[in-house]
Amino acid sequence: MFKKRYLILELANSHNGVKSNIYNLLNKINFNEVKNVGIKYQIISKKYLSVKSYKWHKVYQKLFFNEKIWKKIIFDTSKLNLDIWLDIFDIYGVQILKENFGRIYGIKLQSSVLNNYELISELEKLKLNNKKILINIAGHDYSEIKFLIKKMTAKFKTKPIIQVGFQNYPTEKKYIHLNKIKMIRPILDNCETSFADHIGFSDKDFLNLSVFAFKFGYDYVEKHVCFDRKKSKYDFQSAANPNEINKIFEKIKKKNYNLKTKIKNFIRKDFNSEAEKRYLNSTIILPLVNKDLNKGSLISSSDLVFRRTPDNGLSYETLKKKLVKNIFYLRK
Repeated sequence: MFKKRYLILELANSHNGVKSNIYNLLNKINFNEVKNVGIKYQIISKKYLSVKSYKWHKVYQKLFFNEKIWKKIIFDTSKLNLDIWLDIFDIYGVQILKENFGRIYGIKLQSSVLNNYELISELEKLKLNNKKILINIAGHDYSEIKFLIKKMTAKFKTKPIIQVGFQNYPTEKKYIHLNKIKMIRPILDNCETSFADHIGFSDKDFLNLSVFAFKFGYDYVEKHVCFDRKKSKYDFQSAANPNEINKIFEKIKKKNYNLKTKIKNFIRKDFNSEAEKRYLNSTIILPLVNKDLNKGSLISSSDLVFRRTPDNGLSYETLKKKLVKNIFYLRK
């Protein structure tokens, strides 16, 4: 039985850093065909998302929109009476949120940023208790998820939406873990749930999986979209073109959730597949010192910045275990 059937359309980076591609997409989708739909924009930063040596750093430069452009996009989107969500990775994303606060319905925090102290501390300064807060928990283990739910609820003074599913460009059917939400239900504490649909566009259930996820019991489903897969350089692997999104709208209205693949193919017995663990490890944002320090120096949390980096390192939570009176001992 459906509780909400809310569909989040994830534009991600399929716009290639070209503003007109966003407008072309918005003009092609018939948003009047379905209720409870929102669109989500990823706020990519030139400076705060990664170090220069990270493999995607140069791409982030191409995908960057400045504050003025984002303000225009968000304003124009709001005229469509669409709920607007922001995918926030760093403090630049917080800046865009603050500048457009009244027009933002909700935010998403990916699993890779949930221990980004720099980001979370800035978000805490905002009154987010009336916003939707969606957190993706892909790759985290059971005890970590339990901790994260309590942590985010306390920090934002509202229960977050808990999302499962990860992006593997695209995610093969054998790694889609539709029943994972049932595994963590004992620790959900009445939080709403979401499924991130990243099945490949060539799969026979490409248009069916999102709709079926509602039947499975999810409150929110996220589906990637793009204006034209043939022209998108990034995030097209699991993205639906406008005509396909309109077909999904029709399926939602008619409650047509018949899969062409047996449901058992979307059910896993393990908690995290190796592919899901690799996803988190390859995208996680790690703490780095923001200045040169001598070996054996004492540092505090104010000496840290958080970035994607090609190097291995300790997570913020691991560092906190070494915390003594709010001071870290740095070992090199």
